[in-house]
Amino acid sequence: MSERIVVLRSEQPMRFLVDVCAALADAVNEPRAWRSSGAERLTVYAEAVSALARLGRAQLPEGSGAEVGIAVIDHLLERLRQTRGGEIQMPLADVIDRLQAEVISELATV
Repeated sequence: MSERIVVLRSEQPMRFLVDVCAALADAVNEPRAWRSSGAERLTVYAEAVSALARLGRAQLPEGSGAEVGIAVIDHLLERLRQTRGGEIQMPLADVIDRLQAEVISELATV
């Protein structure tokens, strides 16, 4: 697995979390990721993207056309919870990747 440095700048804390999620996505989705540490890496990725989703959702202004994006984020957070809890059978990495993409897309409009 390759290494990646993520820098925290005091004036850009959300950018740091976006970069952490991107680094974890690369690590989880690389071809040799599914070794003994793959499950732990996936868990960390899920937690980081969940944090990004909650923080990003809070930054979306209600009533400004962001309702659809907020609803999609909420739906994907619920799918993530259900997948992790074994209530539904979906590839966990797919749910996390989709949630990350949706949050980043919504934050780009703010």
